[in-house]
Amino acid sequence: MSGQAPRRAADAIFAGGSAVLAAAVYFDARDIPESPFDPLGSAAFPLALAGLLAAFAVVQLGRLAFGAATGASSVALVHGLDGEGAHRRRVDLAATIFAMTVAYAIALAAGIGFLAATVVYIATAGAALTLRDRRVAAKVAAIGAGLGVAIWFLFTHVFLLQWP
Repeated sequence: MSGQAPRRAADAIFAGGSAVLAAAVYFDARDIPESPFDPLGSAAFPLALAGLLAAFAVVQLGRLAFGAATGASSVALVHGLDGEGAHRRRVDLAATIFAMTVAYAIALAAGIGFLAATVVYIATAGAALTLRDRRVAAKVAAIGAGLGVAIWFLFTHVFLLQWP
């Protein structure tokens, strides 16, 4: 039972943080000006996301209030991962991917082109997620580069969006 208290506290903090984030997005999205060409308006998507995030936060807090565990499962979704500790936790990899995602967002905000930033991000993130096998990492990097170009082509030539 002693292991449950920290997990429940972490789940409560996460749910509370999600509710605060939902409120911040909601109040910020209300200030988005009306769009002259979009019948739903520019704020529709952020408002919907804020509503969904708030609903999930309420569900998680409700589950915690009624004693349901939100962060654990008695059944593994992947064959062979039954039981605690059956897989290796890679905190270093999670931190690396998070840092790469932040760097990608900063690169986009700094005006580096979408194509270059996306190709580098997808290729390097995919290579980092391999098990440090150079052949697999090279294949994943090539697939990531191709995927980045495909995403750029789809948005600029099919959806006709003007991206840097």
